[in-house]
Amino acid sequence: MLVLPADISDGAGAKQMLEPIHSMWRRFKKLWVDGGYKAGFQRWVEQTCGWTVEVTRRPGSPPCEGPTDVPQPDSPKGFQVIPWRWIVERTFGWMGRYRRLSKDYEALPCSSEAWIWISMTRLLLRRLDG
Repeated sequence: MLVLPADISDGAGAKQMLEPIHSMWRRFKKLWVDGGYKAGFQRWVEQTCGWTVEVTRRPGSPPCEGPTDVPQPDSPKGFQVIPWRWIVERTFGWMGRYRRLSKDYEALPCSSEAWIWISMTRLLLRRLDG
């Protein structure tokens, strides 16, 4: 895990995180990302790491590539579960239960990272205890 300042794009931050560790994840085959990741990141992952990248999208949303003059179907209204995205959102919900992580209290990214490690370690230990 890596905590970075807010002025770094998702793709640039993901590259910084994956660069030193991708060789340790030999069995890893697929990476799911949301629509905020550009095609350049997808190519970088496929070339550098050898993984398949799948962009998760809302049902009915147009793909990034392809002709833009083709009319797109109307997207459904209301709440939509985005495939695989719920896992990330659920984890953020778990972390939000900890007062220290509910707001950005920390002055340094390394402090935020430490509190995330502490909260997730506590969560896993409580599950092991049953």
